[in-house]
Amino acid sequence: MGRIHRLDKNIYELIAAGEVVERPASVVKELVENSIDAKSTSIFVNIRNGGKKLIRVVDNGMGMDESDCRLAFLRHCTSKVETVVDLENIKTLGFRGEALASICAVSRVEVLTKARQNQFGTRYLIEAGEEKGLERVSCLDGAMFSIEQLFYNVPARLKFLKKDSTEANLIGDILEKLAISNPQISFEFKRDGKKIFQTSGNGSIGDVIYNIFGRDIYKTLIPVKYDDGDIKIKGFVSNPRHCRHNRSLQLSFVNGRYVKAGTCVSGVEEAFKGFAMVGKFPAFVLFLDIPSKNLDINVHPAKVEIRFSNELEILRAVYSAAKAAISENNKLPEAKILDLKRSYFADNGGFKPSQLKIKAKTEAKNETKKVNVFSDKLFSQAKPYKIDKVENFSEYKFLSSANIYKNKDKNQTEYKKNDAINNFSNEEDCKTEKENSTNSNFKNQSDVFSEDSQNYLKVVGEIFKTYILAEVGDNFVIIDKHAAHERILYEKIKKESNNLERQILIVPKKVILSSNEDHELVVDNSELFLKFGFGVEDFGGHAVLIREIPAVLDAKNFVEIFYEMVYNLKTRINDLTPETLDNMYHTMACRAAIKANDQNSTNELEALANRVYFDENIRTCPHGRPAILTFKKERFDREFGRIQR
Repeated sequence: MGRIHRLDKNIYELIAAGEVVERPASVVKELVENSIDAKSTSIFVNIRNGGKKLIRVVDNGMGMDESDCRLAFLRHCTSKVETVVDLENIKTLGFRGEALASICAVSRVEVLTKARQNQFGTRYLIEAGEEKGLERVSCLDGAMFSIEQLFYNVPARLKFLKKDSTEANLIGDILEKLAISNPQISFEFKRDGKKIFQTSGNGSIGDVIYNIFGRDIYKTLIPVKYDDGDIKIKGFVSNPRHCRHNRSLQLSFVNGRYVKAGTCVSGVEEAFKGFAMVGKFPAFVLFLDIPSKNLDINVHPAKVEIRFSNELEILRAVYSAAKAAISENNKLPEAKILDLKRSYFADNGGFKPSQLKIKAKTEAKNETKKVNVFSDKLFSQAKPYKIDKVENFSEYKFLSSANIYKNKDKNQTEYKKNDAINNFSNEEDCKTEKENSTNSNFKNQSDVFSEDSQNYLKVVGEIFKTYILAEVGDNFVIIDKHAAHERILYEKIKKESNNLERQILIVPKKVILSSNEDHELVVDNSELFLKFGFGVEDFGGHAVLIREIPAVLDAKNFVEIFYEMVYNLKTRINDLTPETLDNMYHTMACRAAIKANDQNSTNELEALANRVYFDENIRTCPHGRPAILTFKKERFDREFGRIQR
């Protein structure tokens, strides 16, 4: 007698059920997806004891007649697929014909259903895969599925379920995703008699997110819209300043189906690099519309894993969509740049695009005069006085402003916005005398500002030698000068990474390395160092000569950065991944940028403020820390009681 035999029906039904029905959440997912496919506009879900005792799903969809109700619980019976061709163009959530058969094999099921065209409905009872009753009844259009005592006949499976609250939370997660992907359907979810959430079904994705996750999360999201022919993307990504400590709110939907798509995660997180804080992750809810021929969703019974035939194109599309949303969010209120005759712009013939470095300047040791850089700006507009320093016990005196501006020129012209974006200052442009760093610059600026120039970017000063203050119309602007300059240098270094601009040292710098290993590393990788802007040559022993340094560095910090690069290469020379190189770009930019407490002239602050404000790429430092913040005048008015809260 042979060893191979046919399994009994009750055994293979239980085996097959285990592939589809892992826990109560699996049951809810399959039933609600069937309700969606039945073109329901309202779906109600109620559970008890985490779904172990009761799962009830009620919808107002197409319903079933008596014959369909019986067939629906047989394995491989479905209304959604008829031919092989249909598998290549699946638009429904369910299609395998296994869900109901698997559910009834491990529970007691009661169904009340009525097709819209029928006068009477059907009540069907089935337990452990065996029919227990079928009768004609009066009921509403649609269907109601009641699943009781899940896994009552499979105690081993029941034993491995989590506690009720955990299972209920998993069900809630499933329903949230289904509600978000179907905003045109009104969802209501009750758990042990308590309403958890309800959506309106008005078709707005934003309203669903608001109803489920609340106002605090919704207000941190920015819209995404992308259309590239075959690939269409819409949805939301988080504001880079409100990224999260985990990836819990990263939802991808392909053709209306929630999927676990690593391609979407990679595309969004790549777009957020340099804009999100290190260690934080962007939240997103993205809907991808892709031709069915480019997908394979028949990969896993749970249908949460799919394959793309054009994965690289999907990655690029997601990246472009997220990047465009970030760029749009980075836009600031429209402003103009004023062409001041005595300003840094006019005196030096504009900015030089190739130079992105601001040199910090310090006061001469024998200079004792102090000035208030805010005085002209404030007092010329508020009162006919200005503050000036005098060398006596009484520190300030007040002078009439009647004769302050004798050479007032009202024929100032606007400086082109694009010129300001593409240009920035260099050391040669910083040779103006220190007196130009005083309030005389702000005097010229405030002099030409009038009521007709409300949208000009007006730099009003600096606080704590760290933050630049400016105003644009009804917006107050604060710029972190280190974070902003670091981002400028990082973008330059990254752009020119293969041929970084270098400057030759008049006197080469001898650098002694700590070991023969370090010395050999530098000599053997001199070409790599040259790409980073360091021209080095062997000097014998543990020493090398540095003859060239990156143009963005100066004599104060290039040796420190060189040592740090040697250390990084020593530990990662065999693993020079793009991430490793990017970290080195960060290091160079951070060390080379102006620092908090550096003394900078007014012209330098104006130049930096204009570059930051008009360049949408400079909104954060390379590590994701904000470089610029804006506040509405309304906020100040509210705090000072000018308007009601």
